Amino acid sequence: MWPPCRCPVRPARRVREIGHTVKGCVLCQASASVIGQNIQGATAATLKEMHDQLARMLKKQGPLPDSAWPAL
Repeated sequence: MWPPCRCPVRPARRVREIGHTVKGCVLCQASASVIGQNIQGATAATLKEMHDQLARMLKKQGPLPDSAWPAL
């Protein structure tokens, strides 16, 4: 399902700010940090593609994401 937050998606818009609090393991914290460092300026289309690629990798043993965020 996209977007995970169920908020309206406006494809031409870009992320200007992000804020989050992570309560999880070190892997969760590291992932949140990478996302936080790379999400600014991303479009809805970019985020959807990243979401889809990560879901394929994690749920269907798909290939590594081909993204602008190599740290993920």
